[in-house]
Amino acid sequence: MTPEEVELLSQLTIVIPTYNRPLELERSIEYWRDLPVTVHILDGSDEAFFADGLQAGTERIFYHSFPNDNETAMENWGRRLNFGTSLMKTKFSALCCDDDVFTLNGLIKALNLIDGGIVDAVDGKTGEYLVGEKQINWIHKYPHWQDEPFRLSESVRERLFFDKGGHAFYAIFKSERLASVHSISSSDDFPVNVWKSMLKIVITRIFCRVKFIDDLFWLKCGVNYPEARPIKFAQLFWDEQFEEHKVKFLEVMAKALQVAEPMMTDTQRSDLVAAYASQFTRPKRSTKVEIRVKAGLLKILGRFPESVRSVMFSALPESLRERIGNSEFQVNYKPVVQLLPKDLRDESLVKWERVLLMPREELRLRANI
Repeated sequence: MTPEEVELLSQLTIVIPTYNRPLELERSIEYWRDLPVTVHILDGSDEAFFADGLQAGTERIFYHSFPNDNETAMENWGRRLNFGTSLMKTKFSALCCDDDVFTLNGLIKALNLIDGGIVDAVDGKTGEYLVGEKQINWIHKYPHWQDEPFRLSESVRERLFFDKGGHAFYAIFKSERLASVHSISSSDDFPVNVWKSMLKIVITRIFCRVKFIDDLFWLKCGVNYPEARPIKFAQLFWDEQFEEHKVKFLEVMAKALQVAEPMMTDTQRSDLVAAYASQFTRPKRSTKVEIRVKAGLLKILGRFPESVRSVMFSALPESLRERIGNSEFQVNYKPVVQLLPKDLRDESLVKWERVLLMPREELRLRANI
């Protein structure tokens, strides 16, 4: 790292919320200990795994214990997040999971872009890993993400209505923008996770011009996502049983617009919120039936012997083969894209692999446990 890069990194604060995951914290501390960034770990576990304050053998890694204080899990999370937001005193900040990391090259590029003043946040190419017995298996997660001009627009309307690109959950932000996003998006709770997630995405679009970089940027742990959400985000807007939550969602949107766009009139703000909500309409019954029929057909075809499936698949038009994916005839097919060889050689990826495969005893020794 050059002196200029060290100085830039020293202006970054990373906040890591966690709960009952000591191994993940030991790995996280090992990864970040040699980098000139400030890290604050906010642990909601009932018992502290580390001493509070600056961690021994590190210069910038701090541990904060937040045991439950007669509160719900979400209330504890909110208390930790509010505290974490108050710690974002450097020029740049980010939230990060305890089992995810940012690459060094990705951080440096992101900080330079934000420091240039034309963007408020940066996200980028994601590698997703699963830990095997003796090796780490990687794929390119979210391969469809790319840089999109509308995410960089000065117009909040254009950013708000552009429904593609990364979600920027784990991005590098100007500190004041990230603090605004989380202080407003965490002001209300929702019983359905997708509503909470989408509120954060929407408020990020309101406050931030987001740049996507093609460099390997975020290394995340693989998660078994549900095949389908029982309640879709759009259902919030057309299902009458959720009217109360819809009103709350739109009120928070309006509050974010009032803060982010102080020159916008009340009428302009109301019209924009109403236009956003009007995008989501009840799906036609015929569409639902068509989806169920297609899914049922794929399940039937998937039961045939492999030799038969291969012949049927090869006989399909090329465009249909691309949509179905392969002769397994999976209902929810998603292509698996591998990381490029140059990504697998990235110094941060190699370092993280080494940490993930490090014996627990060595990790604990290095973490002074």
